[in-house]
Amino acid sequence: MGPHDFQDLPEGDGVLILSPRGVILAATLQAERLLRRRLTPGQSLPLAEIFTSEHISPAELAVREALDAGTLRSNLLAQVHQERDHVLYLKYSVAPLYGPGHEIMGVVLTFHDDTLTRSWSAWSDFGPGVEPDAVFEHLDRGVFVVNERWRITAFNRRAQEITGFTQEEAVGRFCWEIFQADRC
Repeated sequence: MGPHDFQDLPEGDGVLILSPRGVILAATLQAERLLRRRLTPGQSLPLAEIFTSEHISPAELAVREALDAGTLRSNLLAQVHQERDHVLYLKYSVAPLYGPGHEIMGVVLTFHDDTLTRSWSAWSDFGPGVEPDAVFEHLDRGVFVVNERWRITAFNRRAQEITGFTQEEAVGRFCWEIFQADRC
């Protein structure tokens, strides 16, 4: 499988199951796509090969807690290594893997394919020259932000295309006025 083949895989969350010693027990194609690497059962995969040095400690702690206490951690954010020294932000969850006798046999790492997280990765690639607002504006999904009073405070380009309202028309209005619904 070449590096371009990963782009052709379906989107969605990727699942990687590791033994307590860090040996791959199973992995989905989506996990390979998100991590941009082959994940072969029986192969040893230290967490340091997945997570960058800045984000390895929380990952190791979450895995240790899952193995020792059966603790589930979800929606963690980390940078992961990819090919050619490229890094990517991904959300992930860590859960214990239970055997038939309810003993913990390993951990399940689920890497979440999340548009906002992918956008943060794209922003980090460009460095300080690109502001987060620019990323928000160029997301491939319509996004709006409301304050505690349900007034729209941000409305991206794709939201404008979907609704037909301009940013100037939407910002400051109640969300139900734009979406013509009882609630947002």
